[in-house]
Amino acid sequence: MISKVYDVIKGDTTKLDETKHPKMPRTPPLITGEMSSMDTEKATHYWTQFNVQMNYYNMQLADFNCKLSAWTDGNSQAMGIFNQALDIGIWDQVKDKTAGQT
Repeated sequence: MISKVYDVIKGDTTKLDETKHPKMPRTPPLITGEMSSMDTEKATHYWTQFNVQMNYYNMQLADFNCKLSAWTDGNSQAMGIFNQALDIGIWDQVKDKTAGQT
């Protein structure tokens, strides 16, 4: 508990599923000089929406990466504590697991 890794060991905090990684929005069509003014206006609207979606995506990505990093750090710290605390034979049995699985 002193090392603040108890939640990782207990299993309350788990590694994020990397398949749930935020998805980047699709890029809208490029605006070219050959477009009519109506098509240019429409494409400009799409790009405005895209910029809003990208801002939201970047916030989700930062949150995802922060949570993943916090879990990885906690798991590494817990496994380091186990490495020093356990006998070699026991450590060899648990070293390939996560702290919550030990």
